[in-house]
Amino acid sequence: MFYAATSWNENGKSPTQNELDCGIEYLKSYPGPIAANVAIWQPHLENENIVCEIWQWIQYFCGVRIDFRSMLLAKKQVWWLVVPEANSTENNKILNQQEVILKRKDIENQILDHTYFLQEKNHYLHTHYTRAVLPKIYMQVHCLIDYMYRTYSYFPVTLNKMARFPVEFNLEFGKYFNHVPVLPFAMTSFYDNPKTIKLHKENRQLEWNAGKSLARWQHYNATNNKEDHVQYRNIQYWWDNENCKPGAQLTHNEVDQHFKKITIEKQFQSNKNLLHFDATSTDIIV
Repeated sequence: MFYAATSWNENGKSPTQNELDCGIEYLKSYPGPIAANVAIWQPHLENENIVCEIWQWIQYFCGVRIDFRSMLLAKKQVWWLVVPEANSTENNKILNQQEVILKRKDIENQILDHTYFLQEKNHYLHTHYTRAVLPKIYMQVHCLIDYMYRTYSYFPVTLNKMARFPVEFNLEFGKYFNHVPVLPFAMTSFYDNPKTIKLHKENRQLEWNAGKSLARWQHYNATNNKEDHVQYRNIQYWWDNENCKPGAQLTHNEVDQHFKKITIEKQFQSNKNLLHFDATSTDIIV
């Protein structure tokens, strides 16, 4: 069983680029939906400063409970994006008769209005998005995490909350995609020495019908204390590196102290009126 890290120890290492490339290449052997419009982005290959900027952007908008101070120790990231295909693919009449392809205008409209795919006139886009594009992304995320842990013993940090901020993502990072509209969906980062982890083991019990043909997970007992909900969804443990297993659970005070936010001087933009896409750009890959 692998665990998702929420902070790193200094005496560890990130994957080599070759190890990460092997993991991405392994995705081709993993079964999953055949879907267009999915891209993998490794921002650390753009420039050496972007990883720091991305973590600041994530803290600024996403509000996730991780130790942002230690995240920079993991120097590489892998992102999954929903992107337009090349113009030549978008305009291929035969291919479009056989496959559903999200056009760049569809993706742009979804960025500007998160209900666009849900509109009745776009029901076929919504069906494709939920049956092919998103399952492909999630399956690849889990495939890469599993490969990097089993093959090289790297622990993951994995997030998808950035999917709620496509306007902000394109405003800040659109220059890396030739200002073609893209939807951010998930990211991972890897390192071999976690300091704290989230325990994602399913602790809820199964309840069965009389014939044992149907089962569902029992939910936890909700209370009026919001902190109980936060603790249930975000239980944190110190990592026992000597025995390679979760150690003691973090107390409320330890959580508050350990996951303090870092100071961000930059003001990131979120005004969709500032967003401009390049209609002359033929592809994100040049």
